[in-house]
Amino acid sequence: MPLSRPALSAGEIAAIRRWIDEGARETITSAAAKPKWEAPLALERPAAPAVVWRDWTTPVDRFVAMYLSQHGGSEPELIGDAAFARRAYLDIWGLLPPPDDLHAFVGDRPRQATRTRPASPCDNDKYASIGSRSGTICCGTMRASLLSETSSRKSISPWLLSALTTNTPYNRFVSSS
Repeated sequence: MPLSRPALSAGEIAAIRRWIDEGARETITSAAAKPKWEAPLALERPAAPAVVWRDWTTPVDRFVAMYLSQHGGSEPELIGDAAFARRAYLDIWGLLPPPDDLHAFVGDRPRQATRTRPASPCDNDKYASIGSRSGTICCGTMRASLLSETSSRKSISPWLLSALTTNTPYNRFVSSS
């Protein structure tokens, strides 16, 4: 510093530091520059709102219930364990739960059912079937672009299935070969 000129001497750098320490005034008589403002970055746990609906008592439930009630929503009706399990399996796997898992889940004691599931929705074998279906869709899309770029194509299915089933992070997924 400065650009295309000789570097500042130690004395010049010391004078700039002293000027900043004294308030970086435009002139000797002007007011000191405002100190640098820093946003408070401390994490704080917000106070959970009051219970709006009787069975919505966990902190997350209370925030959701407050939001819904303030925006004209009414308390959603609870669904049965079987419907809950089917929705959870469909959301996570895209498949209905195996009958044995569904019966075990429904037969579990109330309130314990959601804490201890008979089978993990992310069981590798079942997750691999999702990876296979997702991979088929992705491969079809990618092959169209690969055909236009090269005269011969190499199967990307094994690589893509491996990336999907091992839950490879996106930044590594798109940069690996």
